[in-house]
Amino acid sequence: MVHIHQDLIDAGPTPDDLDALARAVREAGRPAPAPLAPVAAPVASEPRRGHLRVVASDG
Repeated sequence: MVHIHQDLIDAGPTPDDLDALARAVREAGRPAPAPLAPVAAPVASEPRRGHLRVVASDG
């Protein structure tokens, strides 16, 4: 068995690390997005079956 002793030098964060950190800080500082408008319930004249909707034909 050979044991090689190396002094590890901490090179610090890479440019990619710093870029990722800056992006995360910017995203955390943004205001929360506005809530989506609620979806209107189907009108009684539009019968529904499960996730399908009956559509009247024009012809």
